[in-house]
Amino acid sequence: MTRDTGARAEQRERTRRALVREGRRLFTERGYGGVGLAEIVAAAQVTKGALYHHFRGKTDLFRAVLEQAQAEVGAAVAEAADAHEDPWERLTTGCRAFLTASTAPDVRRVMLVDGPAVLGWSEWRALDETSSAHHLAEELASLVEAGVIAPRPVAPLSHLLSGAMNEAALWLADTGTERDLEDVWSALAHLLESLRAAPERFFRNRRKADRTGDIVAPMTQGARGERAWDAGAARGPEGGTEEFRDDFVGRFAAYWQSQGRPKAEGRIVGYLLVADRDAVSAEAVAEGAGVSRGSVSQAVRRLRELGFVTLVDAPDSRSRLISMDEDVWGGFLRNERSYLRQQRDLAASALERLPDLGESSRARLHNMYDYMTWLDGYHDVLLERWEEYKAARGERTPPGPGATTPRPRPGT
Repeated sequence: MTRDTGARAEQRERTRRALVREGRRLFTERGYGGVGLAEIVAAAQVTKGALYHHFRGKTDLFRAVLEQAQAEVGAAVAEAADAHEDPWERLTTGCRAFLTASTAPDVRRVMLVDGPAVLGWSEWRALDETSSAHHLAEELASLVEAGVIAPRPVAPLSHLLSGAMNEAALWLADTGTERDLEDVWSALAHLLESLRAAPERFFRNRRKADRTGDIVAPMTQGARGERAWDAGAARGPEGGTEEFRDDFVGRFAAYWQSQGRPKAEGRIVGYLLVADRDAVSAEAVAEGAGVSRGSVSQAVRRLRELGFVTLVDAPDSRSRLISMDEDVWGGFLRNERSYLRQQRDLAASALERLPDLGESSRARLHNMYDYMTWLDGYHDVLLERWEEYKAARGERTPPGPGATTPRPRPGT
């Protein structure tokens, strides 16, 4: 009896999926008003009685189709946002994912055109707030809490942005060109940027340079499609010290971001590299790097783990200042050892706890263990060679843009 009950439950679920699938296809092709129940059950190869077993009627079936479409868009937004640690990038990436996902024909027709008309605005909005609108409100709330967005009520802001993106998605679905998507995204990005508590000064300087004709680190397209800063523009824009300092911060952030790290984090490292003071307050870092105070707090935690910055006590207050060692790169090399040893120990645990692994798997783990052990042991040599290289600095030609300095080979 248990097996028979399970088989019937599985059959009911297959019937429901078929009805939702065919209902979604027909609603997309002809709209809610152009489809009858008889067509849906015929396409799904079920009876009307089977349909009424799962749904109260056509409107109830449409509601299920709409919930499915909204869930898919919400999942696409969440997946795109979750690929980033930086909260601002989570917001902007999620918004762009919403625009892209919402222009699919079935999503547009069901979610944006027929949804509000069939179910009514209130019910449609309630369903929307459980999917993509929910993710938007969560991201905005976290940004306000972190200080990235100036304090303001989240609910009206969320509804305003959601409405703007829904209208943009409708327009994009009608025009259907890649250029229009880029134009809409550019306009939305500027709108979002206006919400920031501390707009990035780099972009203001970039616009100024564009107006005056100065070259600001042109971008080139890499062989794999990555955007990279043109090494030929390493000298940066002509102008005063502050103009170049801001340009340096922006270009360093681009290098940093190209390695998969948050851009705001790269701006903070870039600023500290050229800061005039040995220790700087979080407020000064936010101002100098052109990022929000909340971004500084999050980035400093990660940068301390990497060995790029430390916290020191302020001499005349109870606050702490952010400091970067003169030899931050040597410090990074030293701190890398903990990562190597963790990976080595992980490989050793796998070899011990998984005795039934195949020959190829064990070889991979042995190589992982040996590589981490070898590189860990070689760190002493690398650090020694690095100190020797620094000590001989006065004997070398001063560095300059485009210079080809001989590279020392460890162990020679």
